[in-house]
Amino acid sequence: MFVAALFSILLASCNDRASELTGDPPADKRKEFSDAEKQIAAELSIGNQAILEEATSDYEQALVCDMALESLATQLTERGALNAAQRQAFVDARKLFVRRQKLFAGQRNGEDIASDRREFEIYAGEDSVRAQIAIGCIRKLQEEQS
Repeated sequence: MFVAALFSILLASCNDRASELTGDPPADKRKEFSDAEKQIAAELSIGNQAILEEATSDYEQALVCDMALESLATQLTERGALNAAQRQAFVDARKLFVRRQKLFAGQRNGEDIASDRREFEIYAGEDSVRAQIAIGCIRKLQEEQS
């Protein structure tokens, strides 16, 4: 449930004019795209999960998702874009990823985890990169629940 709430928040925040969209073009106006064009679109996609796939373990993926969701929630909260239920959805998603971090941490101690978090801070220093990762994490949760 919280995944659907998070995804609807993201869609609304990405396009304030969503209600103005009229829908799909007629079938005769649709363009077929080449594989190269599809690849470029995937690389530019908001929430491109390729960034998540760079994580080499379930632990790293959980760490990256926790930190990215924290960043996006902070950004949206600071802009007044989240109500209480939406903030709670972010909290619930982060709790899930924290549980996964603990489950897959293996022999990592607190110092190792802190080091991993610093690496992510360097790798994904820009808010826009973290937002893209967070959207990919939410999409991944949606896939898991369907």
